[in-house]
Amino acid sequence: MRLFIRTASVLVALAAAAPAQAATVSPAGVRSPQLAVNADGASVVAWERLTKHAIAIEARAGDAPLELGRRRRLSADGHQPQVAVGADGTKAVMWLEEDASRRRSVRVAVARPGHGFGRGQLVARRRGNVSVVGIAIQPTGRVVAVWQRTAGRLAFALALRGHAFGRSHDVAAITQPAAGSIPVDPRDGSVVIAYDTPPTPS
Repeated sequence: MRLFIRTASVLVALAAAAPAQAATVSPAGVRSPQLAVNADGASVVAWERLTKHAIAIEARAGDAPLELGRRRRLSADGHQPQVAVGADGTKAVMWLEEDASRRRSVRVAVARPGHGFGRGQLVARRRGNVSVVGIAIQPTGRVVAVWQRTAGRLAFALALRGHAFGRSHDVAAITQPAAGSIPVDPRDGSVVIAYDTPPTPS
């Protein structure tokens, strides 16, 4: 059974005050909305949008509370969007694509403070059961993308401010990653990834 969200909405809550009224931020017919916001109110929201032949990834971003820029289509055929906003206002959207030969690609689009999203950068491509895990942004604006590779391994890649993503690195053998939000320690930028490990033979 499939459930489709008709629109995506953002509900902004103010400290020690009643929540603001929800605002519609997407067209109808979207699903899997993802939202991130930082302490200054910079935000990004992304979703899957059903098109005639595929599923597109779209996003909106803003640098101040209650402010979102125009809708931007990041991929004409993608799914599993993940989003993050850093303390410096850097925003990122990560998603998965699959081509006709069944190769899966992990892509990330980054929007630096005051700028829109650039083209989606390819951070991984391979055949097999690849899936996105999550994305995080450190206080310096460095973007950390994490995904699951074939053969039960986590991998990550880093993009410094003003640079493209570097080569990927394996993290560990796993049985199940904890997909979704990846915590960042605001003191030193440490990124925390939770995952299960294979059972130890008795």
